[in-house]
Amino acid sequence: MLKERNKGKLENIEEIKKDRENWEIALKYKPLIIKSIKTYYNKTNQYDDLIQEGYLKIYELCKNYKKERGSMGAYLKTNLKYYYLEKNRKIEAISLEREDGPILETLKSDENIEEDYLLEESIRRLKKALRGLTDIEREVLVGIYFEGKKASEIAKEQKRSKAAVSQAKKRGLEKLKKKLRKINLSVHQKMG
Repeated sequence: MLKERNKGKLENIEEIKKDRENWEIALKYKPLIIKSIKTYYNKTNQYDDLIQEGYLKIYELCKNYKKERGSMGAYLKTNLKYYYLEKNRKIEAISLEREDGPILETLKSDENIEEDYLLEESIRRLKKALRGLTDIEREVLVGIYFEGKKASEIAKEQKRSKAAVSQAKKRGLEKLKKKLRKINLSVHQKMG
């Protein structure tokens, strides 16, 4: 089918070449055709076909051009733009059925994208809230909840009393709860 379509284009180009005046106009506007393709369609594997189609389009436009429409250059430029934009919209839709089964089956996976997104978003919010804590509070909470350390270990590492570490943990958790509520509230207000 592609060969037949290209054969038809080549026959049309040969016919256009016989109409010397319009063929010379089409050749003159080849840079405009290429620029229009690159700007509005840009399928590099189809450039030759797209250029041929551009010649055909310019030939058609030249035959229908009337001076009342303004300058020929602007007329051709505008029409090529819309021609390639429309062509881009008409790209064949991917079939949902294939020889080896529906494409939707291929897209299914065990991953839950929504859960992954929510987890990433929760981590981002937690990191933001942790930035609002003092260094001591942050180190204690990270040590206990993320690194699995005991309060006594952290006290020994930081050369603090166990009571000071417990106080830092308590203050840190209170601040964290407030900050996370505030972050969640602002997110819901933005979404609402």
